[in-house]
Amino acid sequence: MSSVVTSAMIQELRQKTQAGMLLCKKALDESGGDMQKAMEFVAKAGHVKAAKSASRVAAEGIIAALVVGQQGLLLEVNSETDFVARDQSFNDFCKQAINAALSNNVDTAEALLASPFDATMSVEEARTGLVARIGENLQVRRLARMSVTSGKIASYVHLNRIGVIVHYDGPESLGKDLAMQVAASQPEFVRSSEVPADRLDSEKRIFMAQAEGTGKPPAVIEKMMEGRLKKWAQEVSLVDQPYFKNPDQSIQQVIDANKGAVYSFVRYQVGEGIVKEDKPSFAEEVQAQASRGS
Repeated sequence: MSSVVTSAMIQELRQKTQAGMLLCKKALDESGGDMQKAMEFVAKAGHVKAAKSASRVAAEGIIAALVVGQQGLLLEVNSETDFVARDQSFNDFCKQAINAALSNNVDTAEALLASPFDATMSVEEARTGLVARIGENLQVRRLARMSVTSGKIASYVHLNRIGVIVHYDGPESLGKDLAMQVAASQPEFVRSSEVPADRLDSEKRIFMAQAEGTGKPPAVIEKMMEGRLKKWAQEVSLVDQPYFKNPDQSIQQVIDANKGAVYSFVRYQVGEGIVKEDKPSFAEEVQAQASRGS
């Protein structure tokens, strides 16, 4: 038996599924006002849209960070456009997803997707519902969890596009500065002694080839290579980098001045490593069409 679909029913379905108003109304109409059937209708619609959009590159999005006690998390969720990355419902989804990661004690994106988003749906179901509402490919790409038994965790997020968590000891101001340093200067290691041997060998070969190109004597070439390799190792090591607030100081000097220590960090940047589609501009598309028509 069908029932009259009210605005309150539509609002309830929207809250439960995060789907758009028109889709919620259609779902309730199709299901005769049955809320459970309407939720199933929305889920199916979301999965269809998610499947259709899954092949499209999602390289925009946001980085979310969360630190609670001795637990720190970073989460990257991608969208196709920067416009959607600023959408409030997308941002709300990311915040709730990272809280779900904390409460469900998961440390991978795959495990997060299978976890409860709230009392009514999983994170994956919430994602597909949001896809149905927004119409873009949205991907929960990666999640990092930092769990420590001693020391502290600091976090920093820059414009929702770069996020950092740092395990350290010392005053909170040091933790904040270390996180900001990692965000700004992109170190790969805490200290140069952590650089793997195969990475050093690879860089050594590159610098040797560059030095040999100068035509200088072998002894000079060897010194040039060693100098460049040492400089590179310092550039990718956090403690050896110049302090962003005072380039005359190294990060290690700042740490020592604060009687602190730094142990590890994780840095995420939106879209890093994703190969973006090289789409033609509107003018190029018009020109191509004109050429085909001539």
